Amino acid sequence: MNLREKFYRERLYPFQDGVLNIVKKLNTPFYLTGGTALSRGYFHHRYSDDLDLFVNQDQNYSQCPADIRSV
Repeated sequence: MNLREKFYRERLYPFQDGVLNIVKKLNTPFYLTGGTALSRGYFHHRYSDDLDLFVNQDQNYSQCPADIRSV
């Protein structure tokens, strides 16, 4: 495993998983889109840095950014 692979597997992906677990507990209807969703969820064809999270409408959304920043 080279240094780049090690960074993603040991640092970034566990961090992303932590963010997704917090988002899941917020009971806000977020959905993950974009390259990270495709790469990590389906194809495993490349490494990806960002999480593209979207929510259509939720009355509790205003609390979400503070909860996510707590990570």
